[in-house]
Amino acid sequence: LDDCALNNGGCSGGCIQGPFGAQCTCSAGYQLLNDSKTCEDIDECLIPGFCSQLCYNERGSFRCYCSDGYQLEPDGRTCKATVDFDHATSRIFWADATQKKIWSSFENGTEKREVFSSGLMVPESIAVDWVARNLYWTDSVMENIEVSTLDGAFRKVLLSKNITSPRGLVLDPRTHANMMFWSDWGQNPRIERAYMDGSMRQVLVSTKLYWPNGLALDYTTRRVYFADAYLKYIDYCDYEGNGRQQVLQHPHGMTVFEDHVYWSERYTSKVMRTNKFHGRNTTALMNGIYQPMGLALKHPIKQPAGEGRAPSTGSISRCDPLHCFPVGKAAAM
Repeated sequence: LDDCALNNGGCSGGCIQGPFGAQCTCSAGYQLLNDSKTCEDIDECLIPGFCSQLCYNERGSFRCYCSDGYQLEPDGRTCKATVDFDHATSRIFWADATQKKIWSSFENGTEKREVFSSGLMVPESIAVDWVARNLYWTDSVMENIEVSTLDGAFRKVLLSKNITSPRGLVLDPRTHANMMFWSDWGQNPRIERAYMDGSMRQVLVSTKLYWPNGLALDYTTRRVYFADAYLKYIDYCDYEGNGRQQVLQHPHGMTVFEDHVYWSERYTSKVMRTNKFHGRNTTALMNGIYQPMGLALKHPIKQPAGEGRAPSTGSISRCDPLHCFPVGKAAAM
């Protein structure tokens, strides 16, 4: 006897034959009412914190949106700010993944400018080269790393081969370093580095990684700090990928300054600080911040001086018609 054969068992959704008759089922995004027959849409937007910021309910589904200056994470629910600054001009740069644009403005929000309004899909991270006056960014849908001047001119794709889901991006444009570092949480999660012209690419970390995202550099010790959003930790290693150590767990946004690591905790609404070497002496610096995500610390020493890119005596550079990048000696020889 198939009770579902008659009027679908009285079910508004699905029906399966159970040991005691017809059993009604609902598709994802719907729930069964108390009559055990009728499927009703679940309004996910009524669930506190279901979306980081803005939520729009649809029949059987939902859509999360982010405010200007934030981007939607791959989970479709979390909004994260991607931002960097240029100390020399007091301008900040950020990507808006919902608008598929890159913007800049002064730190007080005035003179907002559109840097890019086309050719972007999901810009993930932005990094300012304060020495050569260039802007770098990753795009997880375009699967590349690009560069332009700070005003958006002379745009160029630096890396596109074997780039699947690029996330964090940081630069060390000082004369003796001239490196870029990025995380990729695609099929083969890893932390990589290359010279800032894209040459001499090298994998630094490829084990105990799942969703590597945030990156920060400690210029004084030449260390790369990286966060994993799934495994929930912050580790560091040196610029060669050696000496890996764990500092703390459960971070979100992150930066490094002096002897400390600073990070945001979305679910506790705090900005925290701890010793960058051993993870002790943890202190809450700010409380009650609504879902703090991206984090940047502004200080002149965070953008130490470096030589310009024009070739000169004693410097090693590689120039094309549009850009002049610093490269290490191994790449230039």
